[in-house]
Amino acid sequence: MTNDNTQAPDIQPTHLISSRLKSFSKAASLIVIGIGCLVLLGWMFNLSLLNRIVPEWGTMKANTAIGFIVSGISLYLWLMGNWESKQSSSYRLSLIGSQVLAVFVIVLGLLTFLEYSFNLDFGIDQLLFDQRLDAVDTAAGSRMAPNTASNFLLLGSALLLLGRRAYCSSQFFTLLVFLVAFLGLMGHLYQIPLFYRIGSYTGMAIHTAISFIVMAIGILSAGANWGAMKVVISDRAGGIMARSILPLVISIPPVLGWLVLWGFRADIYPPTVGFAFRSVLTMVIFGGFIWCNAKRLNALDAQRQRFQQALLESEQKFHAIFDQTFQFIGLLKPDGILIQANQTALDFGGVRRDEVIGKPFWQARWWTISPQTQAQLKDAIAKAAQGEFIRYKVDVQGVGDTIVTIDFSLKPVTDSLGKVVLLIPEGRDITELKQIEEKLRESEERFRRAFDDAATGEALVSPDGHFLRVNHALCELLGYQESELLATTFQDITHPDDLDADIQYTHQMLAGEIQTYAMEKRYFHQQGHLIWVLLSVSLVRDTQEKPLYFVGQIQDITQIKQTQNQMKTLVTELERSNRELEDFASVVSHDLLSPLHKMQMLNDLLTEEYSQVLDEQGQEYLERMRQVKNRMQTFINELLMLSRLTTQDQPLVSVNLNTVVQEVLSDLDVQLKETHGIVDVEELPTVEADPLQMHQLMQNLLSNALKFHHPETAPIVKVYSQENGLGDQYQIVINDNGIGFKPEYNEQIFEAFQRLHSRRHYEGTGLGLTICRKIVQRHGGTITASSVPGEGATFMFTITKKRR
Repeated sequence: MTNDNTQAPDIQPTHLISSRLKSFSKAASLIVIGIGCLVLLGWMFNLSLLNRIVPEWGTMKANTAIGFIVSGISLYLWLMGNWESKQSSSYRLSLIGSQVLAVFVIVLGLLTFLEYSFNLDFGIDQLLFDQRLDAVDTAAGSRMAPNTASNFLLLGSALLLLGRRAYCSSQFFTLLVFLVAFLGLMGHLYQIPLFYRIGSYTGMAIHTAISFIVMAIGILSAGANWGAMKVVISDRAGGIMARSILPLVISIPPVLGWLVLWGFRADIYPPTVGFAFRSVLTMVIFGGFIWCNAKRLNALDAQRQRFQQALLESEQKFHAIFDQTFQFIGLLKPDGILIQANQTALDFGGVRRDEVIGKPFWQARWWTISPQTQAQLKDAIAKAAQGEFIRYKVDVQGVGDTIVTIDFSLKPVTDSLGKVVLLIPEGRDITELKQIEEKLRESEERFRRAFDDAATGEALVSPDGHFLRVNHALCELLGYQESELLATTFQDITHPDDLDADIQYTHQMLAGEIQTYAMEKRYFHQQGHLIWVLLSVSLVRDTQEKPLYFVGQIQDITQIKQTQNQMKTLVTELERSNRELEDFASVVSHDLLSPLHKMQMLNDLLTEEYSQVLDEQGQEYLERMRQVKNRMQTFINELLMLSRLTTQDQPLVSVNLNTVVQEVLSDLDVQLKETHGIVDVEELPTVEADPLQMHQLMQNLLSNALKFHHPETAPIVKVYSQENGLGDQYQIVINDNGIGFKPEYNEQIFEAFQRLHSRRHYEGTGLGLTICRKIVQRHGGTITASSVPGEGATFMFTITKKRR
């Protein structure tokens, strides 16, 4: 687990470390040049302090000093050449000079090495200065030590390979130089001649060893971006660890060893104590450093995990946007290999990601429409890889035979050095746009034809009322020639009684208060008579919302107006007829029901006065007279109710159907007891209706449900409501278990006087369901019936919900 409070160390970017190392390399070259110059001055002016650091130690020979000066200049020229533009002449001159001086160093070391190997004297050792043969640590006059000569041979080779960009080989030779020089330095510090001298020959001076070490570090720093050094300067965990550990590995053991040796030589402690002390110190120092380094790496790893999580989230967001982008988009290598494509492009082509990723872009299905299309794409990729932005329109192939036109582009992406490292192909489907453009042209043509050839009058009118364009139908309608209409205004041919309203509408439209308007108005025909028209007007504005012209559609409604006048006359006549029908219903109610009442009174008198006199046959006749009278009275009442449904409308109010059904069931109490019927009523809604008509509707439907039942089975009726999906209406359902009827009678049963059974079996007038339909229609609803013989019937009607 990572401690959230642990702060990650500041990680320096690789390029920043490389820049600092190159600056150090330049400084190292100057330091070595400076040491060489100081030594030469010491030889020139016999200043032993400059030739040797300690009188007992060996001197740095003049040839050695020259070798360091030339090596330092070679490294400096190489660094300057790499900082210059590769196209400049100074770049080439610096690199050539660096190579020449590197060869000089090789020759210097090689000649000296040959002198030792074959006991030769090329005369190069005392060209500048002569040293006595009895000088300290000298066996061959002014000749440099054999290990020094070997190091110059390695150093020159490293500089030569550095100039030729063979970085791994250069760094290998440089490390050998460092090891030989470091061994010489340790020999001086530990006073072990074997480390800095070979046999009886001249030994490597301590400042010679230091100069080699500085020079080696300078060469390694100069090529830090390449070879083995690339690992050391990496900003990853390995590079960070290497940069932390290497300085300690190089410095701590020699220092600890020297301290232990000093204590031993000073008789402070015996050798065993010294070695133990060195082991403990080494363990403590390296253990502590490893702990610190581990802590740092843990912090780095925690930071890496956070970065990785953030990168993952960023990549997920990128892919979410990338794949959902409406355009076709992808990523290409500069050579045209597809490395990514969004889901939109894949779906369009009907291809899987693994079928196209890692393959040449032009081989994907999109571009196989023709060889010419593929060749055009190859050429575009080649140009884009040179940094050119490419864009053109092209047809590509999708799933099946789908072909679309896209606006295609290739955008090059460059790195910090200006090198193209990525290409972004993008395609926008413009097929619809092309179709729209084509349709726009077709639409303009259709508008022209529709305008000119329309059967109704069409006109374009300026904001001040002048006709700008008129079609043939309008000219025929008004009796004018086209040139005559274009020379006038709509105000000139409008009836004065209609002009103010028309102008008011146009002002509202110009002010933006209304978008369109329609009105009936009268125009003067060219011959002087009036014609009625239906005028529909809209306004066309430009992109700055400035009014351009009105578009008017003029339809001749003169015949319609005449028909409307006739309809008004018919409506008046119908209202008069309805009043007469209502009067007739009153007469029927009075003149037909009065005799029936007298018949009932006489029947009652006969029954009361002579029932004992009449035999059984007479009693039957009286009962039959009573039944005929009741049927006649019911028939007349229902006829009267049917007429009132047509002629006497009452305002609709809120009606609770639960209350209505309970009242109806109370009225049907006798029938329920006689039939042993059961009526199951669920919660019913409150609706907008006529209360009396709702009572009559439910009474007729429930009475029928109780009436038409199997003689041996008690009727069971269910009443419930449900939503009908229209939003503003309920559907009321009455379901029974009665005798039912055939499906072909679903509509016939609602017609007047239609009976499916004889009166001997089931009484009735044949008007009950007709009245139900009239009531439902009067409330703006519908009523339907469905049934299977022997399995009961279901009646459903719709009714408007209660208004809020």
